[in-house]
Amino acid sequence: MKEIDGAKEYFKKLRLAEKFCDGDTELAKKLLTGEYKDIIVVKGRFKEQEDALYGLFIVIINKYFNTIIATYGIASHLASIYQHKPLEQWDAFYSGLAKELEVAEFDPGISSKITNGLRRFIEIHGTSDVIAWVEKNRIAEITEQFQQYLSEISDYADIQVMIDFEQTTSMKIYETLKIEPQ
Repeated sequence: MKEIDGAKEYFKKLRLAEKFCDGDTELAKKLLTGEYKDIIVVKGRFKEQEDALYGLFIVIINKYFNTIIATYGIASHLASIYQHKPLEQWDAFYSGLAKELEVAEFDPGISSKITNGLRRFIEIHGTSDVIAWVEKNRIAEITEQFQQYLSEISDYADIQVMIDFEQTTSMKIYETLKIEPQ
């Protein structure tokens, strides 16, 4: 009975993975094993040089479809939010950001501008630029671009950014965030 249940579960996951790969069964199998990583997660924290503003953000991009899956951001005038480090695994960093959105004193106006603005920023620069920066490990270039943009949308002239990125699978994103294929 365990074999039947295991097979059912596998094929259920395979059907879901196929949706993430536009029906490509072979690619879906690679997605399930983690051999093919179709998602880029850019995560970062920032602060204004005079310590007037602190924040966190995450951008999730699907390389296969060349689309933005989600953006999250939070900004606060309290330094406690800055304790989260983007060098953590993306899901741990996301959990910290989500917890801050629940319990921290944050600026909803700037947080909304960051969340929505990051999506527009990526759309303007193109997801392919961000994908190339990540795949070529151009940390300085991506940091500079995000730093400039966060300065523009936050209305603070001197924002310093620490960025990290990693690649994962749509299945992991689905398991953690329940974001289904589009």
